[in-house]
Amino acid sequence: MSGQLLRDYFLRHWQNIIAYGLLSLVVITALIWQLNSLPAGYSDTEVQTYHASLNLERVLDNPLNAPFLILVRALFYLHPDSYLITRVAAVLVSLVVLVVFTLLLHKWHGTRTAVVGTLLFGLSAWFLHTARLGTPDVFYFGILVLFAAGYWLKTTGSWLALVACFVIVAILFYIPGMIWFVCLGIIWQWKTIDAIFKRHLMTVTLASLLFLVMITPLAWSLFKYNELLTPLLGL
Repeated sequence: MSGQLLRDYFLRHWQNIIAYGLLSLVVITALIWQLNSLPAGYSDTEVQTYHASLNLERVLDNPLNAPFLILVRALFYLHPDSYLITRVAAVLVSLVVLVVFTLLLHKWHGTRTAVVGTLLFGLSAWFLHTARLGTPDVFYFGILVLFAAGYWLKTTGSWLALVACFVIVAILFYIPGMIWFVCLGIIWQWKTIDAIFKRHLMTVTLASLLFLVMITPLAWSLFKYNELLTPLLGL
């Protein structure tokens, strides 16, 4: 029965399946093609990022860009002693961003625009440069993920979307300068946020506790080392 359902689904949506399949193939190929050698050599920033990720105590003392460093550290167990994992981490984050971008375009404008728009975005020089370089800069694309989560929350009012927004904001707080975008977004959508919060008071309470737990290392580091505040604010 499941085979019949899959066949019926494919017959109904074969154009979308092929379109998104080809899109995935093109974008993934562009992201991983000669990843170890292009751009030529590993930059000083990539080398520093790799070594910073190996010392978790150092990450706790200076948790700026910690989400990326933790991801690199996790990949270290799959491919130790290689600067390549910094670029693999950047590619993984970029793929998440592209999936979110595609879903937004599909929701707003349909398959054709989603495919063409993602190709233009995903194959642009500035995106590929950031996505293939093993530095925390790739997390600046996280503002798009936050926007998508906010759109999800605004259109559905889902408690899961609410939790996702809290988690994404907590992650972005570790990225220098991103706090300004978060604050602007809250101001921009305050009426919507206030209305949703009133409908999900229990979820807001639990999500707030999760948010506080996630930013505790950052708050503790700022308490110990006040000089971290300036780079955190992107100044």
